[in-house]
Amino acid sequence: MTTTGPCGGGAAHLFDTLIKEQHLKNDAALCRAAGIGPPLMSKMRNGRQRVSAEVMLRLHEAFGMPFATQRLLLACDSSYPHRPHLRRAGAQQQAEAAQAAG
Repeated sequence: MTTTGPCGGGAAHLFDTLIKEQHLKNDAALCRAAGIGPPLMSKMRNGRQRVSAEVMLRLHEAFGMPFATQRLLLACDSSYPHRPHLRRAGAQQQAEAAQAAG
């Protein structure tokens, strides 16, 4: 399961943007600065776990990145709750495809 959408969003995009903007060396430096454990960072980056509100809060506190900006960077991920209309549309398309297939 991947959390990256067609426009390159998702957790990886959020983390890569922070690393670049904050002139950090790598994920380990981002983890240290934000107080996030490396295993959790890896799970989020690889789509095995969603970016939680707590992680977003830590990123905001550590780097001052507004929540709205974080959400925009995650926006291509239609599994996030702030874009439920995309989840419904995807489910509806799957149901229509299943009906057409027989």
